[in-house]
Amino acid sequence: MSLFLPAPTRNVNAGAPPHPSGTTATASSASASTGASSAGPTTAKPRLNAPSYESRCNAAAALTQQSQKSNSNSNSQKSKSEKPKLFVPRSLADFDDGGSFPEIHVAQYPRHMGNPHLAKKRAGASGANSGGGGSGGGGSSNTPSGRVTSSNKTLLTTEIDATGEISYDAIVTGGTNSTTKVYTAHTDLRGHNPTTDEIALPTDAEERNTAQRTMEALGVITSQKSALAKPSGTALLQAATSKNQEDKTQFIRYTPRPDAPGYNPSTAPQRVIQMVPAQLDPMAPPKHQHRKAPRGPADDPVPVLHSPSDKLTKEEREAWNIPACISNWKNTRGYTIPLDKRLAADGRGLREDTTINTNFATLSESLYVAERQAREEVKMRAVVKKRLVIEERERREEELRNLAGRARRERAG
Repeated sequence: MSLFLPAPTRNVNAGAPPHPSGTTATASSASASTGASSAGPTTAKPRLNAPSYESRCNAAAALTQQSQKSNSNSNSQKSKSEKPKLFVPRSLADFDDGGSFPEIHVAQYPRHMGNPHLAKKRAGASGANSGGGGSGGGGSSNTPSGRVTSSNKTLLTTEIDATGEISYDAIVTGGTNSTTKVYTAHTDLRGHNPTTDEIALPTDAEERNTAQRTMEALGVITSQKSALAKPSGTALLQAATSKNQEDKTQFIRYTPRPDAPGYNPSTAPQRVIQMVPAQLDPMAPPKHQHRKAPRGPADDPVPVLHSPSDKLTKEEREAWNIPACISNWKNTRGYTIPLDKRLAADGRGLREDTTINTNFATLSESLYVAERQAREEVKMRAVVKKRLVIEERERREEELRNLAGRARRERAG
């Protein structure tokens, strides 16, 4: 249930009806004082203020109790007039020069900030002024109910640069960028001839100051890196409990009281108690919950200065045309891909100057010469082999003739 709070009440002129919600008492009080100035001195009406927080809470609690009683008693039906009137801020006077009320769950527009209905009111007021022939004022307009609505609402402070134009870079030069130089205009990209003071060498004091700041910045970075490199955690702390056990061991002499319950006189009159620190498991998980700290706010964005965009020509569009990715191995969807698209995918059609390396001719000539030499060597080898075969045959035939002649001589002999 939303928390609505009681409306303010008038302290003077109790018989007069209250002003309707959403109107201000400025114009009415002014007209009343003007009309009564001729009649005689009158007392000015006090300004209406929002009720206190305590009174609003009490009214809301009373309404809650009344609604609970009405729900419990189903037979009793109460009229709306018996319910307490709750405070709903509508006009500027209801906010009392302050902000909105977060405990009231209605749309609130203090000082008409973000009010979507204000544009319609201004349009209606301007149309009434132009149609009625009245003098149109740029600052305010009068509504039929006598209310004065202001049409000039300055929400942001306007700044002027050195050239007299409105400067819109205040939104990016503040915050985390307040200590850095932010370039927000295209004129910052233009080169200029530096003066003698701009290119002058730094003094000794400036060099020492810069070196000191650089050393401090590097020291912070190295300290963070070294701290992250060092091992840490509960395992090391628990492992340290087993060190120096002899130094941490304590011996306590204990003498029991004779009147203590459970006292046995037959035992030793004194006892020695050895106390050692309990050893913890280094591999035991931590018993406390790790909570990640929320990340800090990001740095404020800076403007990215681009050159004015030029319209691309047909040749430039064709030169920057990137063909679709076509795989030579996969075609899961079973598309029929034209050959020109498939050839364009590997980039062979993007070459403008097709040149053949001279090494290809050298390689071809070398292969041809090697093949010719190999053929000649094979031919010579075949000739030599054939000659050897012929010589071997002739030698065998000569041996056979000698054997046959010797046999004939022996037979004749």
